[in-house]
This record gives sequence, structure tokens and C-alpha cells, in this order.
Amino acid sequence: MVSVAVIIPCYNAGRFLSEALASIPESSDDISIEIIVVDDGSNSADTLQALQDIEKDARIKVIRQENRGVSSARNVGVRASNSEFFLPLDADDFIEARFIELAVNEYSKNPRLGAVYSLADKFSGEQFWPWELPKYDPKLILFHNHIQNACLFRKSDWTTVGGYDEEMISGREDHDFLLKIIALGRQVSRIEEILFHYRQHETSLNREIGSQRSEQIKVMQKIAMNNRELYGNNIDLVMQQYMEEHFRLVDYQLRYSNLERWRRRVRRILRK
Repeated sequence: MVSVAVIIPCYNAGRFLSEALASIPESSDDISIEIIVVDDGSNSADTLQALQDIEKDARIKVIRQENRGVSSARNVGVRASNSEFFLPLDADDFIEARFIELAVNEYSKNPRLGAVYSLADKFSGEQFWPWELPKYDPKLILFHNHIQNACLFRKSDWTTVGGYDEEMISGREDHDFLLKIIALGRQVSRIEEILFHYRQHETSLNREIGSQRSEQIKVMQKIAMNNRELYGNNIDLVMQQYMEEHFRLVDYQLRYSNLERWRRRVRRILRK
């Protein structure tokens, strides 16, 4: 029997937790499911009550710690698991029940895999819309994370790379971890079904970081330093991606300058 641990970090997300838990399938004859919720120092009343309620469920293990960030919470959960595989799932997101079974099947077909993910969508309230992410590209992944954090990983790979970097508290820790898995020589596979649902909040850490250029640069510098050997071994891909983005930027600048030229011309005509 294959065993899979679903690791759910939770920080003041009690109002969403039940939906995430309800999306996790029961164990079957082929797959044993382990559920570990790590309370990362929550202090909201609804979350504390939700955690007390789920502790009554014998199949759910709740671990509490002081607030140390999502990387620490995931590491604590994986370390406490007894499963061969693990799936990190944020407390405000949810999956389709078929996700785990199909991801396990991918591993059975290809022992060189290190991460399996699926197509995804975003939602807010009752509204869902496609999350337009490109298919896994070993060149693009060096610059941009186009894979959601909810992947099926091997616990042995987590051990080998030292887990998630707990110093990364400003986001992109999942990107850094995935690059470490890829550096092991592992492959990545995508299931061509929408099996992961990402909750879009009005404000989110990724969007906040994206609006702060200096912080984003620091995060990418940290990722590059953590994975310097991977970047060095793939310098051809790094330069190829860099030049593609450079020429894309030059093209945008040219188009914008032409547009700006026409805008000034139209304004002069309108003044006459």
C-alpha cells in the first residue's frame, strides 16, 4: 500500500479549514491517507475553535507551534509523517479527491519523478476561473515559478534536500524547494485535469511581494544562492531565458515608443 501525508499549515485560517479537509479522500485499499494540520501560532477565535473541533477526528493529527512561518510548519508536518509521499495543501485551498490517486499513478509509471501537480483554477466565493499557468518548462522554472505548491513529493527527497528553507518568510519558499528537488535529477509531471483550487484573496503574500521590487529581488537572490549549483549546471538555459526576456522587453519598449509617438501626434492634431 502506498502512503500519502497531506500537510496543512494553518495560521488564522479556521473559516476555510473544513473545506480543505473535506476535499481529502478517505484511505482506500491501495492508498493510505495521513492528515497532519500544523497550527502555526494561530490566535483568532474561529481558528482555535476549528482546531479543537477537528482534533475529535481520529484520522487528523494536529500539531501546534509558535508562529514561525509556512516553511517551518510544512517541515514540522512532513517530519511528523509516516508516509512515503506528502502533499502540502494550504488551509484556504482545496483539491479534488482524484488528485492523490492520479498523482500516485504518475509515480508508479515513472520512478524518476520528483513532483506531480495538476491543472488548477482560482476562486473567490462562488466564482471560479482558470489559472493560466504554462506547462512545466525546465528553462522557465529557473526564473518564474509556474507550478503551484500543492504537488505530490517524496518524503525521502524532502529529507535529502533538507526540507523547506525556514529563512524564507517573504514567499517563494515553494519555488526554492521545487528547484532543490529538480537539482536531484528528478522529473516533473502535470496531470491534465483541474484538480487543485487556489483561493484568491483581495490581498495575498505573493501579490504584496510582487509589488515590492526590492523585496522580490532579495527573494530571487536567496533562491539563486540556495540553488547555485543548479543554475551553474544550467547556465545555457539561464542565458537563453534571460535573452528571450531581454528581447521581449526590447519589443515592448519599441511598441510603447511607437504608441507614445502616435499619442503625441493625435494630441497635436486635436489642438488645431
